[in-house]
Amino acid sequence: MTNELVEHLDKILSSDNLLSLSPIEKAIHGPSWSKSEEGEALIEYLKTVNDYSDFNEHLQLLGNGGTSINLLNLADWLVERTSVTGSEQAVKDITDYVNSDHYEAYAVMLLANTHIDNEFEFYNGVKLIHAYSLNNKWLAQSVQMNSYEQALPLPKTDCILVSPFQHMKFHWSNTDIETKQPKIEVPFSSLEEVKACLVLARPLRYGIQSIATSVVVTDNIPIIQSISGWSLHSFKMPPLAPPILNIEMDRANEVLKKLNELEDKCMTKVLSQVERLNGYSSGASMVDRAIDLRICLESIFLDDGNKEQLRYTLSLRAALFLSKDLDERKDIVSKVKKVYDVTSTAVHTGKMPKKNIELLDDVAELARRAILKIIELGDMNWQHVELQPE
Repeated sequence: MTNELVEHLDKILSSDNLLSLSPIEKAIHGPSWSKSEEGEALIEYLKTVNDYSDFNEHLQLLGNGGTSINLLNLADWLVERTSVTGSEQAVKDITDYVNSDHYEAYAVMLLANTHIDNEFEFYNGVKLIHAYSLNNKWLAQSVQMNSYEQALPLPKTDCILVSPFQHMKFHWSNTDIETKQPKIEVPFSSLEEVKACLVLARPLRYGIQSIATSVVVTDNIPIIQSISGWSLHSFKMPPLAPPILNIEMDRANEVLKKLNELEDKCMTKVLSQVERLNGYSSGASMVDRAIDLRICLESIFLDDGNKEQLRYTLSLRAALFLSKDLDERKDIVSKVKKVYDVTSTAVHTGKMPKKNIELLDDVAELARRAILKIIELGDMNWQHVELQPE
């Protein structure tokens, strides 16, 4: 069986019928070789092999979506793969796939206008890599087009966060309405955790904005649609920023270890707080940034439902939690109260006041310090903080 498939593929590659077509041309006219004698022989051969029946008018699962496929799609994948690796490797790839129950896939997060000089692997298995390193031709070409040829209002993607995982192989008939597809557990949460820790590890003026997440396979896996549908994020444009430094990646990795020690409820709150802090660190309007900072501060210091004297309570808790002495405590109380008034104006009028705007950065840094301290200590009881002896 293997040798016969190799022969069919070699005949197509050695013929004059193999032309390079754009995806649109291929969708309209079909692969250039498909109507040739060699192409028709390949399709007829695939029909005779039971191992390939799952590709014959079936749906193929990737992530939590399915793509309709047929034997022409499989043949085209084999021919494309052969043109890159040779027929024997292409046949090995499809044989490995049909004989397995699972394959390696990747949860992927596109980062907006974020740059790296060196790739990095975090302790939870997530990697920060260049977009072209994943060895998915479709993804690499799309990133390049968006960076150099695309006029649509999308930020450029230089690097991505990826988390490898074992994906169940699952095909079902196009006409089968009874089969219930399995729920694939994709480790998107691991990507979010790493992103949050990078936000905390970098200077606040930069932030880390993500564009979308998806599930991707590398080119050696015969998933016909090798990228599942993108889940778009409600992102804000990032400001100009230098590449992420190695020391920042190391710092983020240490924060990540401590973050993963938190109880799930506390971790969820922390991630929400970091996302609001990240909004303040974006290239959004000053009003939007101020509102994000206000929500972040209230989420940190007023998460126990205390509705009394919010301005006073928030500033007092921040001072007690973060100060080292009385003078610093007074300074924090003053700054937080003034920033509370600034953000109140932004929230209620949609405009920025003329006074104390310069204090926003200082108080955002206090918020970052508070989040890092919560990650270190765990969930806080703010009444205990208020009543602690000096």
